[in-house]
Amino acid sequence: TGHINRILTVETNPIIANDLLITSNLDGFVIAINAINGKEVWRKKLPAPVARRGLTFFEKSLYVPTSNGVYILNASNGNINQKIGSSGKVGENPTLLPPVVTGEKIFVANFNSSVQAWSKKGKLLWTLSLEKDNVYPRLWSGMSYDQESKLIFINTSNANGLIGGDIKNGGFSCSLIAINSENGKIIWSFQEIIHDVWDLDIVGPPVVTKITHDGQKISVV
Repeated sequence: TGHINRILTVETNPIIANDLLITSNLDGFVIAINAINGKEVWRKKLPAPVARRGLTFFEKSLYVPTSNGVYILNASNGNINQKIGSSGKVGENPTLLPPVVTGEKIFVANFNSSVQAWSKKGKLLWTLSLEKDNVYPRLWSGMSYDQESKLIFINTSNANGLIGGDIKNGGFSCSLIAINSENGKIIWSFQEIIHDVWDLDIVGPPVVTKITHDGQKISVV
């Protein structure tokens, strides 16, 4: 938590929700701006950093990652949506990535190298630690969900995050990982960089699509 509080930049992509442009700032505010005239509509203070690498809009609510779990806000006015999660919040771990939200579940990537699934009622369904061989990869690159296969795909960074020093790779660092969304089990993983000495993160959420190969359509990520 001490490390995450020292992060002094905001790298979120603003999103459009209910004709509002939603973004965040360094002071820990989520800010809604009228997308037509640029006037501020509302702002909400949450535990900083807020929406460090994005936030999620789903069914009229905003799911905002913070240093103390994910808060759920009403997109139209910024009030906490008390009907979702535990009084409008799930989890207590620092998280930087926008969560993946489906009809019944909220999937959260925590900065402590774990992924969690929560019910919309705030019940913890499962926790998956990505620690392996005493390596704790950072989770701040991207996460996505494939509705057809029910798989979560997440990118990891290296363990240190800095150039030089005692670089500890291996495990699930610098990898693309496929996770069963029903039980939190790892289905497969692919390590892109075995020994990352230059902090070459795999960035952005994985894209799941279909391509035609040898006359057949296949699913790829």
